[in-house]
Amino acid sequence: MIKVDRTLHIDILCAHLPKRYAFPDAAREIVGVLRAARAEGFPAGPAGVDTL
Repeated sequence: MIKVDRTLHIDILCAHLPKRYAFPDAAREIVGVLRAARAEGFPAGPAGVDTL
């Protein structure tokens, strides 16, 4: 299995989601949340659970 950086996965998802997701407004919002999380270094969620 090839190891790929999480940032690359997020970038790929952000590039494709708006083109493929059925709800364009929601897709833009999701992309915004993902990019914000990436910019913050993917902080852990509640109780230390990794949210991304």
